[in-house]
Amino acid sequence: MLNQISFGQTHHEKLLNKIIGRTKRLKKLVVLEKKENDIKLISELYIPEYFTVQLVLASDYVNDFKYFIVDNEFFLEVLASKNKQKTTFFMVALAEEYKAILAKENRQQSLKK
Repeated sequence: MLNQISFGQTHHEKLLNKIIGRTKRLKKLVVLEKKENDIKLISELYIPEYFTVQLVLASDYVNDFKYFIVDNEFFLEVLASKNKQKTTFFMVALAEEYKAILAKENRQQSLKK
């Protein structure tokens, strides 16, 4: 949808957009829209309990985890393949990585106290 905004613009309009930063903002919006669509797809494929029961994530961290996994290019390739078994396999591995990051952050915070 946002990709279509630049079509039909004159050279002067494109130059003006570049100068005022509109093109850069639009590109960021396209990336954000793609991430939101990927998160929506993940939410459609997996029920909320999958994240808390199977992946053993605290419910407070489920949305953060979804953003974490859509930042992984390899995961996005697997997700795009629509192979749920592979997607699940990658998600399990990324959940372990995510929990390790959380544990490290928690240790660092407890050391600061």
